[in-house]
Amino acid sequence: MFKKITLKNFRTHTDTTLELGAITLLFGTNNAGKSNLFAGIRHFSKLIARAEPGKDESGRKLNAGDFFQHRHNLASNNAPISFSCEWTHKLGKVEYLIELYENSNFTPQNVGCRERIQVYNGSKQPLIKEIGGDKPIDTISL
Repeated sequence: MFKKITLKNFRTHTDTTLELGAITLLFGTNNAGKSNLFAGIRHFSKLIARAEPGKDESGRKLNAGDFFQHRHNLASNNAPISFSCEWTHKLGKVEYLIELYENSNFTPQNVGCRERIQVYNGSKQPLIKEIGGDKPIDTISL
């Protein structure tokens, strides 16, 4: 079970972190961002489930506009949109992060992807695996 989720630069969420318990209730006024939080989770879940962010469910090639149409309107064009989550595993605490950002050096979609997973297993230094960043990547593989 997720213990914490964070959404950055997605729709109305510039930097939102939600600590989750056994039961978590979300309530608030209209336009407070409740639905946008779920939309962000759904957006990144679909990318991760497909593991190929360059195509949609029907196999159509995506472009940068498909990824960044939901970017927070006050975020700069080079600000990534990101989703991270934290959970506890039998090995210890696990943190996962995925970021999408525009990069004109990548073709054809001009979309960069960075993924990082950190596993804290009681040692002083966590085990860290990171892919993407400034190197072109068109699949999600962690």
